[in-house]
Amino acid sequence: MGELAVRDGETFLFVGDSITDCGRRDVAAPFGDGYVSQVIDLVTAHWPERNITWINQGIGGNRVTDLQARWAEDVMAHRPDWLAVKIGINDLHSHLGGAPGGVDVATFRETYEAILRDAVEGFAPKLVLIDPFYVARRHAGCLPAAGTQAHP
Repeated sequence: MGELAVRDGETFLFVGDSITDCGRRDVAAPFGDGYVSQVIDLVTAHWPERNITWINQGIGGNRVTDLQARWAEDVMAHRPDWLAVKIGINDLHSHLGGAPGGVDVATFRETYEAILRDAVEGFAPKLVLIDPFYVARRHAGCLPAAGTQAHP
């Protein structure tokens, strides 16, 4: 296995929506039971000597505008060395579904760029930007949602 870019004593903060949250504020505290805990477990298994501070600030249902509203407290105050951001699927759903306060493409772009700029100008973290994605599972007794296509 190659070298790990995250150094001893660094802080790695994850922020985003439910895919990041994944129960971190409930039964799976403090990291959730999704990709965040998998990353932490993998890194810890391969580099147990690294003293890395891990923080999960995911909140289910959040859109980029919600992230902006809590950015100062949930991100800027921690000044992490590494910042992983995964946001966008709720913005897409709100826009396509015509929800009140839905986040259109221009608003998403402007807000996303503004919060990232704040972080880079404030404390210059190394960024890990995770694109929003949609996963549909297909198995016995489970049908894809209306309007979606399941691919084997």
